[in-house]
Amino acid sequence: MRASLTCAITAAMLLTSACAKSGSSQQSAPAQQNSEAPQSSVQQASVQTQQGKVTMGQGAVDPNSLGLPLYPGAQPSDAGSFAVTNQQGGTQIVTMVTKDGYDKVVAFYKAKMPAGTQEVVSGEGAAAKAQFVEVKAHDKVQRSVIVAPAGDSVNITMIVGSSQ
Repeated sequence: MRASLTCAITAAMLLTSACAKSGSSQQSAPAQQNSEAPQSSVQQASVQTQQGKVTMGQGAVDPNSLGLPLYPGAQPSDAGSFAVTNQQGGTQIVTMVTKDGYDKVVAFYKAKMPAGTQEVVSGEGAAAKAQFVEVKAHDKVQRSVIVAPAGDSVNITMIVGSSQ
């Protein structure tokens, strides 16, 4: 099963690369006319097998569907998002980006996440990281938020995993 899932993920990555080179995809943005290097129109790629489905790219995961607090004004990362589903469950990952300071974002999640969910605060400056994990007894869903600086921005990575 894991080998099949690994193959599906690898295929999705190859598909994304191939589509980017050829300029075709399931969803495409209007082509921009300029003299700069060509930009890919690939927005999203999916691979469906009997074992499950992998979707990656812009809009692969709706942040509003995760059941996690959304930081005000944060925008989806240009890197896109990732979703995988199979018979055992699924995982959704999306990274949001804000120009607000790291401490302000951590304070927001400390106030909005349930008590006792902050597990890790490590490092300082560019190496800082805060992680909040929400797991309830007998719950088949785990939700987590990782806050980390990224240059002049802060990345907010939201992960939801579920099992059957």
